[in-house]
Amino acid sequence: MDRLVRATADAARRREEPSIGPICSRASRMRSGSQLPYGATVAVNRTAVSRTAVSRTRKARAARRRKLRMGRVEHDLTAGQWAALTTAWGGCAYCGATDKPLQRDCVMAISRGGRYTLANIAPACGSCNASKCNEEVTGWLRRRRLDERAFLQRHIDISAELARMFPDRLNSEL
Repeated sequence: MDRLVRATADAARRREEPSIGPICSRASRMRSGSQLPYGATVAVNRTAVSRTAVSRTRKARAARRRKLRMGRVEHDLTAGQWAALTTAWGGCAYCGATDKPLQRDCVMAISRGGRYTLANIAPACGSCNASKCNEEVTGWLRRRRLDERAFLQRHIDISAELARMFPDRLNSEL
């Protein structure tokens, strides 16, 4: 008799609630904290939530942190300065590659307090830029067995040349 009362009460409750589907009704009866079957969707409350979903992947979090860092500092490298810089270097500042597209690489990384300024940017090919990441340039050059002294001397010479071309920008940064 007890089973009959429970079955009748369950049937009455199911008639009152709108049908969610066989997987969902089974999932709603499962204990909290247990995993749902593959593909199951449970309608917790039947109101639409208008909330922007925030991606929680590692890549998305890193992009948000970088955007915040970039927004906190002033970047004043113009297109004309970048053109002069790439012409002065004549290729990748680190490996000397001339056949690859060049990217702006911060000698002192943005994550370490660097900025996109004339004194802190060096043109780099994609592989050197990705390899360097946010390391200090001298340690990275040693690890890659590139000529550290030649890079630093050339960086000083080109900075002096650009200081003559753009006196208001470079002198205030040094």
